[in-house]
Amino acid sequence: MTPANDHDIEDTFRDTANRTIIGALAARTVVLGDPDRMLQWRPEAGTVMSADDRTLRRGLRGRRRHLSLRAAAVISLVSLAIAACQGAGGPTPTPTPTQQSAPATAGLVAPVRAPQMLTVLNGYDNPPPDEPCPTSGYGHDHCGHQEYGLDLVPSDLSDLLVLAPIAGTIRWGLDAVGCLGMSPDVDPMLNLTVCHLSALRASGHVDPGEVLGLRKPTNPWVHLSLNVQYDSTGGQLPVSARTPIPVTGRYAIAGHDFPAQTYPPANRHACETIRSTTVASGDTSLPSPLPAIAQADLSACGSTPSPLRPPSTPTPTPPRASPASSPTSSVAIVEFRTPTSGSGPNAIANGPDGALWFTESIGNRIGRITTSGEITEFVIPTPGSAPIGIVAGPDGAIWFTENGANRIGRITSSGAVTEYRLPHDGNAGPGTIIVGPDGALWFTEQYANRIGRITTAGQVTEWAVPTPNATPWGLTVGPDHNVWFTELDGSKLGRITGSGAITEFALPHAGGRPNDLVSGPDGAFWVTELNGNRITRVTVAGAAQEFPLTGSVGPDTIVVGPDGALWFTEYAAGGLGRITTSGELSQYHIPSGSSSAPSGMVVGPDGNLWFAELGAWLSYRDRIGRATLP
Repeated sequence: MTPANDHDIEDTFRDTANRTIIGALAARTVVLGDPDRMLQWRPEAGTVMSADDRTLRRGLRGRRRHLSLRAAAVISLVSLAIAACQGAGGPTPTPTPTQQSAPATAGLVAPVRAPQMLTVLNGYDNPPPDEPCPTSGYGHDHCGHQEYGLDLVPSDLSDLLVLAPIAGTIRWGLDAVGCLGMSPDVDPMLNLTVCHLSALRASGHVDPGEVLGLRKPTNPWVHLSLNVQYDSTGGQLPVSARTPIPVTGRYAIAGHDFPAQTYPPANRHACETIRSTTVASGDTSLPSPLPAIAQADLSACGSTPSPLRPPSTPTPTPPRASPASSPTSSVAIVEFRTPTSGSGPNAIANGPDGALWFTESIGNRIGRITTSGEITEFVIPTPGSAPIGIVAGPDGAIWFTENGANRIGRITSSGAVTEYRLPHDGNAGPGTIIVGPDGALWFTEQYANRIGRITTAGQVTEWAVPTPNATPWGLTVGPDHNVWFTELDGSKLGRITGSGAITEFALPHAGGRPNDLVSGPDGAFWVTELNGNRITRVTVAGAAQEFPLTGSVGPDTIVVGPDGALWFTEYAAGGLGRITTSGELSQYHIPSGSSSAPSGMVVGPDGNLWFAELGAWLSYRDRIGRATLP
């Protein structure tokens, strides 16, 4: 986010009394669903759940949107369980002595709409020998629950919809790894995990056949698994006490049983098929154009699903009204002014209430904007806290960083604020914050040169970045389920495991100031370089490919858009940029011009791109923008 004629705005701030107000203007990351979201599901109108409804359902852990509550019936039990996601609900309760599940009669419907066939690619792997099972975290649930987990490949790979197989309440959802977990109405002690989603519904009650999200085009299957995960009070069981449940009997899918079998060998149910008779409900629109869709290797089963058959019973997305359009494209952009003048909106994230929440770095406020543009502001108790990063936490609250006050903040949907002081002596400069694969909040400390982690109970852990004065800033969860970060002054990407082990990867050019990063639909990271004026693609092995931008645009925040391309804010040029995974670039101007200085961005619950207009030194802005794609 470098303004024109100023290639190091952070140094400018450090030379002024307002250094603690903004810290490094290179920061504005919003990470709600960005890390692993390839496509954003466009929600159905009129289905946002109210804050009062959310309060009544303490089990709902929302990060993208809360949809209307509906009564229940029959839903699908899903796999690739993540202790990280599943443990998002705070302290782990002690299990009761007899933790037996006694499900009522139920059946799972197929997680894709009819008429389609589902073929088992992997079934009851337990896990495969080349996939060691960690003792905690996402990996443990993934491979541990493969004992009775199923990877199901739909016959129509172009139909990306994933449907609820049973009636129940979504208990957690994690965009970063593309999984959600739900408690079936017939037995709330069970957890059904659904994985390999590029966009997901992270809260609310669903009926069988309701849309849960979109399947990843790069992983052309849906992973389902079932386990006993909650005690009689609704609390989380320890990982060691979570018992996997076979998908059979009361939990057969569309009448097809997958009985438990002894090992070896693994993959006992491979190539078995299920016919879907499920009718989809909710928002059944699909992205247009469709992204590139990978094939699933079913050669061992004697078939390969068609990658691009027209989806059955398609429902077009209704057109949206566009109050103000960009003069250079058909992308419609409208701007909403905050009540506080010059408030400096910085980062923006999807909230658990169906609205978007944003930080006001200069106004010392947290803002909330509905998709219709209604804005509410909440004052942060600590003066001059300079909030920057923001994310919806796994506890149903909004978490944010206080860059000028050495604190992590938490705000409820009603506006109640709690602040947690960091242990660093002085100001650590907390910047970006995300939800990690372990269900905790991870954040960067730009001045202390550390990566921090805070649980929903407020317990803080910190790890030093090996490169001195690296200025860690952007954060995301990678396809390897580790946390990755950018080093503004180190010109590197870093990877940190759940145990705190850090590996660094140097970018090709020093001084580019890598700011933000996102895990793209191609399995690589896409990085904005503020001073380098380029977008860089980096694999998990560290191999880099650079895409230079035209003009001095100052690329800032980057997200995966609703069309499967990468979208980024252009801080210096006052615009939005788009780059496909093949490197095709487009630029779109914001109506109010270069003074808008857009920073944070996210794909909202309405399927539009929402961005914060921070402004520049001595000319801070007070607007939130919305861009509607054609």
